[in-house]
Amino acid sequence: MLEFKELEITDKDLVNRYLEKCGRRNCESNFSTIFNWGGALGTKLALTEGTLLLSFERNGDVLFYPPLGEHVNKAVQQTIDYAKQQGKGLQFVTLSEAMAGELCEEFPEFSSECNEDDSDYVYLAEKLQTLSGKKLHGKRNHISRFEKTYAYEFSLIGPADYDACLEINYEWCRQNGSCASESAQNELCAIRRCFANFEQLDVTGGILRVDGKPIAFTVGSRLYPGSDTYNIHFEKALDGYEGAYPAINKYFANTLPENIVFINREEDMGVPGLRKAKQSYRPEFLEPKYRLRYRG
Repeated sequence: MLEFKELEITDKDLVNRYLEKCGRRNCESNFSTIFNWGGALGTKLALTEGTLLLSFERNGDVLFYPPLGEHVNKAVQQTIDYAKQQGKGLQFVTLSEAMAGELCEEFPEFSSECNEDDSDYVYLAEKLQTLSGKKLHGKRNHISRFEKTYAYEFSLIGPADYDACLEINYEWCRQNGSCASESAQNELCAIRRCFANFEQLDVTGGILRVDGKPIAFTVGSRLYPGSDTYNIHFEKALDGYEGAYPAINKYFANTLPENIVFINREEDMGVPGLRKAKQSYRPEFLEPKYRLRYRG
């Protein structure tokens, strides 16, 4: 019988040891991502014979992130037994194509699907830092107009900026009429959790001010120790400041360590405006994520 505990900040080193071995570039291969959203999702952790399992529940199903470790098939069988004992459905989410194929071959009771809305956008860090080339000419123009129009200041986020970033998020929600939605509340919970554990999570971020007023922030972290990919967790900019998004995107990208090769800016969730914005930066590739549903 699997025994679960609540995922805690003190589990960071343990989870990172397993994530380092997976070598993927999806945003869920990152302790900060899992932990930040873990409060809203109720994420739990279990260890079974050298395999790490992370799970949460939604709409009567138990959802598991990819099992990480030495005895994956045995762990998957345990999750099947666990879900049956709990009287719940079972899904595995954010799997690589290879793992999804291997598990479906071993366990034909699973069906596999891949929704492009869930795919992460991955960019070359150098391209986001320089915005060179004809295809990104428009981004450079937006930033140029921003810099000519506003008296701005960009700086890295420190403890004195946490409240200002939260206020930007509140104002952004008000501007977009989304304060009461479940997704906005879950994201607010994740952002609060991130700032409450900012230093322990090893995240970094940037804040943009115009005439001294905080108008945009972004936060991210290296996927796991040794990874060449940096993941952007949150990015918000207030309406009324043309060019704020491309400006903070570029300014922050230029603060990243030299050994960061890729930047993961996560999925578009099928939102047309978000998809257009992410595609406009010309991703190097999309990182697909597969979902398995148990049909037994």
